[in-house]
Amino acid sequence: MELVEYCNTHPCPVDCVFGEWGNWRRCSTTCDPGIQVHERYQEIEAQHSGQPCVGPTEEERPCEVVPCPIDCEWNDWKEWGECTMECGPRRQQRERTIGTHSQFGGKPCDGPLLEEQTCEVAPCPVDCEVSDWKDVGECDRRCGGGQMFQVREVLTAGGTARLAIGRMLVSATDVAAVVRCSRFARC
Repeated sequence: MELVEYCNTHPCPVDCVFGEWGNWRRCSTTCDPGIQVHERYQEIEAQHSGQPCVGPTEEERPCEVVPCPIDCEWNDWKEWGECTMECGPRRQQRERTIGTHSQFGGKPCDGPLLEEQTCEVAPCPVDCEVSDWKDVGECDRRCGGGQMFQVREVLTAGGTARLAIGRMLVSATDVAAVVRCSRFARC
């Protein structure tokens, strides 16, 4: 007869075993750089003092589906250029440049590259123009040297809209003068 005695009846150690890596998940962004993740799980868990799994259960990697649209952006306007003439109404310009060009379906820049405006450093001088003298009335004497009144009209007023004639300063609407007349030589 035989007797069987059992020994080492405790369970054998079981080491941890990882399963295969899963598929990469979607990128975390719809455009521009993002992150993709994939995972793995313990297919067999460590038991009875078996070796634990060593290493990560999750991995990340950078991803980019497509670049995001970039809208055009203008730089600030530059200073106005100089007025093109020293006097009178003229034009001056200023410009701006594109700071960021549109890309990947972004909106283009809206508005002009150049801008103009009217400018005037100073009004240009205007020469006074008057009509010819016109007699008004008759000579006040028939002989001996009388006086007669004459007028002329200001056609274009000067810068001050006044005109000096002789010793008299008159308005720019009519210019008057008294002149000697001697139409009749004898009385």
